[in-house]
Amino acid sequence: MTNCKYIFMKKITQLSRFKIRWLPYTTLILMFFSLFLSTMNGFAQTYCTPTYITGCSWDDDLNSFVITGHGTSVISDLNTGCNNATANAYSDKTTSFTPVDVMQSQTYPVQINTTYSSPTYELASIWIDFNDNGVFDASEKLLTDLPLAQSPSFVTASIAIPVTAPVGIHRMRVRVIYNTTGVDACTSSNYGETHDYKVNVLALPACSGTPTAGTTSVTTRTCNSQPFTLSATGSTVAGNMTYQWQSSPQGAGTWTNIPGANGFSHTVTTQTVATDYRFVVTCNTSNGTNNSNLVTVVQLAAVSTNFFEGFETTPIGGSGNQTVPLCWTLLNSTNHQWTYGAVNNFYPKTGNRNYYFNRYPLNQTDGQLILISPETVNLGNGTKQIRFSARLPWAGGVTPKLVVYTMNGTTNTATRTLVQSININSSTYVEYIVPLPPTTDDYFAISLEHNNPSDYLEIAIDDIYYEDMAACIFPLNLKVNNITTNSINISWDASLGTGVTGYEYEIRTSGAAGSGATGLAQTGIVSTPATTTNITGLNHSTVYTVYIRSKCGTSNGMWTPFPVKFNTLCDVVTNNFFEGFENTDVGSPWSTPPNHTVPLCWTYFDLNDNGYGYTSDYNQRTGNRGFYIYNSGNTVALVSPETNNLGAGAKRVRFWARMPYGSGAELGVYTLNGTTASATRTLMKKIALTTVWTEYTVYFPTTTTDDYFAFISEVGSGSVDINIDDIYYEDAPSCKPIEDSTIKVTNIGKNSFTVSWQDLYNANPMAYEVEVRTTGNPGTPGAVFNGTTAVGVTNLVATGLNPSTDYKVYVRSVCSATDQSIWSSAVAATTLCNYSDFVSYTPSLALCGPQKAELSAVLVDPTAMAAWYDAQNDAVPLFEGPDFISATDVTQDRSFWLRSRKTTPNTAVQLGVGTETNEYDAGQFLYHGWGGYKHQYIFTAAELNAAGLVAGSISALKFDVVTTGTTNRNDFSISLGTTTQSVATTNQKDNSTLTQVYSNPSETFAVGVKTFTFTTPYVWDGVSNVIVQTNWSNQNYGDSSGAVKYHTTSANMTTYTYADNRTAAELLATITGNVSGSGNTVTSSKRPNTIFVGVAGCVS
Repeated sequence: MTNCKYIFMKKITQLSRFKIRWLPYTTLILMFFSLFLSTMNGFAQTYCTPTYITGCSWDDDLNSFVITGHGTSVISDLNTGCNNATANAYSDKTTSFTPVDVMQSQTYPVQINTTYSSPTYELASIWIDFNDNGVFDASEKLLTDLPLAQSPSFVTASIAIPVTAPVGIHRMRVRVIYNTTGVDACTSSNYGETHDYKVNVLALPACSGTPTAGTTSVTTRTCNSQPFTLSATGSTVAGNMTYQWQSSPQGAGTWTNIPGANGFSHTVTTQTVATDYRFVVTCNTSNGTNNSNLVTVVQLAAVSTNFFEGFETTPIGGSGNQTVPLCWTLLNSTNHQWTYGAVNNFYPKTGNRNYYFNRYPLNQTDGQLILISPETVNLGNGTKQIRFSARLPWAGGVTPKLVVYTMNGTTNTATRTLVQSININSSTYVEYIVPLPPTTDDYFAISLEHNNPSDYLEIAIDDIYYEDMAACIFPLNLKVNNITTNSINISWDASLGTGVTGYEYEIRTSGAAGSGATGLAQTGIVSTPATTTNITGLNHSTVYTVYIRSKCGTSNGMWTPFPVKFNTLCDVVTNNFFEGFENTDVGSPWSTPPNHTVPLCWTYFDLNDNGYGYTSDYNQRTGNRGFYIYNSGNTVALVSPETNNLGAGAKRVRFWARMPYGSGAELGVYTLNGTTASATRTLMKKIALTTVWTEYTVYFPTTTTDDYFAFISEVGSGSVDINIDDIYYEDAPSCKPIEDSTIKVTNIGKNSFTVSWQDLYNANPMAYEVEVRTTGNPGTPGAVFNGTTAVGVTNLVATGLNPSTDYKVYVRSVCSATDQSIWSSAVAATTLCNYSDFVSYTPSLALCGPQKAELSAVLVDPTAMAAWYDAQNDAVPLFEGPDFISATDVTQDRSFWLRSRKTTPNTAVQLGVGTETNEYDAGQFLYHGWGGYKHQYIFTAAELNAAGLVAGSISALKFDVVTTGTTNRNDFSISLGTTTQSVATTNQKDNSTLTQVYSNPSETFAVGVKTFTFTTPYVWDGVSNVIVQTNWSNQNYGDSSGAVKYHTTSANMTTYTYADNRTAAELLATITGNVSGSGNTVTSSKRPNTIFVGVAGCVS
């Protein structure tokens, strides 16, 4: 068998020449074995599955793919739409189609389309894994980012099979990605689709004789860091050939193979010395070899002149294509998809493009994302500067920094030397100048770095100038040292400029350097060679900024663009101060740890993680910043700087506050004896906030020894948002006002009432003036009553009033004839109805021994009735009539109570006349968005009295039903009770304290007025606020909603609890929060129009 010969013949369909060659059987076996291994390798590898977040469900599909291969071989995969055969937006079609034949060194057309309506946003790329290693390498990418056409149209491109492509079957990947360039075959993306197929690479006809190497050429470059490409043309193209690029030091003739350089072109990315290159081709069949001409690439001289970079000629890139200008370098060692630098066209200062840095919030070290300049000669060795502009893409709560370095190379191992760190906090471009020191480093670099590792950082850069250093340049490395309450030391490096004779500094609280006296605290000149000075006479607890510039004889240089902000140490504040938060950094509750930024010498504390406060640049009243509080079941406090006993009655705090949205937000102003949560605090005023910025003033008492005031939000349940701004700690007027909360109106009659108050703020007793009016501001004409007390008297009876009239009561301090305080806020009071007076009645009675009491009364109005009561606040009288005889003998001293009464029972009295009928408003009890609801509605006694309802029995309630939705409400009940609350909270009144007056296992509703007649009348005392509770549950997950007519109250007077698939009993048992894990408890300003059927009329 060793002498056997076999015939091996292959048909070549493209070329016209055929060749028959006799081979020994050993060679034949090896060839077949090689082909078998190649084929098996294509099957054996495990390939990545490309992942998509959304994929092709929005038509971002690879709808059709056609490749026309060698001869009649073709893959035609048409109109597949969004095909998720193997994974999300991925289909392995390697077994669905016969591998398409392609030949080494040949080019083949591909046709692709998508169904997406904006097809050019869909970009297609193709890879073939020629080395069968299971990875689609970058060198195996044959088509990049081809914009597609919309079906039924196609876009046509071509792929070139390398002459060195291994013969056999290999996997081909076709990947479509929406609007993202430069991606690889595996990286996760958002939209798109991927298909895998197979190709069968055919060998070229074998070479013979001596091949031709052809002619080599090289692309030009403008700097040493710029890659260049070697190319060979006219080379022999045949099978069984070897192609190899070689290099040699210029003129040495010592040739070395370049690893991996086996194609007709090769790109050199790094060259450090002048080098010769040539192309060597070898026919392995004949062992014939030929060398091309050599080309020489020399090292270019470094940049020694000025240059400008505006990024206008650099391609736009992104996270997958980090573009830089020619001769520049980007070092990105973060290995994170969303940390990158690239040219974009979103934020140009001039022209159409800029450079953009994005840094994902990782704990990345400094210097991991750096844009490095072209090579220079020692960066001018102390004669150059860089000038550039930078900005934030938008205003936000983070302050990233750009750091300027010098570097001795362009790799990660190069040494960096810090020149200047710059905090970037403006969303408009700011120009910066950085003088470059004497150095042997040849590169400058701009690095994006973080002040807080958890921040998402973005910066745009444009218009970089490398230029001659400005005359009389400012010094660098300005520092503030040895800070005390009233002094500092400042130091700096000597200016790099020539002819500098001294340095001028300014210490300012406001204003730009050189802007004049306003805000200027200190200024001075220091002669060279000194580079330090001490400054005294500053104020404690103050934010200052120090500026410096060089002086060159009589000429002045520019002020440093890198001023230094510093704070003198805190001390006891005895003077007035203002806080507008403008000098405080914006904080963030989302950083780790949370950044609760507060002004200098202020303090923040909270009790748990259910809330936070920080200086914000959103929703401020004036300027650019204010303080923001979010509270969800927490105590959140902003505490003032330390004072001396809060002025011992000589100071007040004036501030602005609001809730940006929602309802129910309250803000407490306290005094504290410390700055921590354990400090003792005393409430000065609790303020119910509105959504409108409102100014509030709080006076501090003369008796306090507390040194701090605080704004504190306390929330037991639910959540609130609060904004605070423009805080003034200032002198209080000599005549201080009366605190609104201390003013009380009692003993209300039909023609008079008593006004009383407390003076918390004046150190000595004063006289006080009271005004009662129906309209107008206090102190203007039109008062119904005006009176002044004697010194030290804090109550007064207002007389001459009309029955059933709403009045406003005002009080002010009268310290002297020429010194009065401001008037208090209005306190509302309503006189009683015009009840009949008594002509006479039995005021007292002496009885000897046990016997019945006989009492009598005579009324002015004979149609009125004398009503006799057992106790002062009883709602139901013992007897009505002029002559009363006790039911039992009187055996000890006791009292009976007498009222004039003219009433009508079972009278309908309506509260609320609103016309709102939205069935989707959950404040009205027929809403059925959830499976069951409990509503509690507050009606104040003042409201009920004003409507004409008086003490007595309430026998029914009525509601106007406008839509029913689901007609029945199961386990429906109504309960009534009393409350001291006039505003709803998320804590409902305990059902056990209420009286159930109506219930029905299945209550049916129809359009029209619905009357609920009570099983037992509810007796109202005429003076308490009333709660009306409705409760029901259909024990489902919601259904069609109905509606009753309702109105909107000025404050929230409705609390409701809702839940799915819970019983009515479970709802009744819930006071706040959810019901056994379902739903929640919230408040509302929507309240049904409600008709009370009760006693109406007039009672004294």
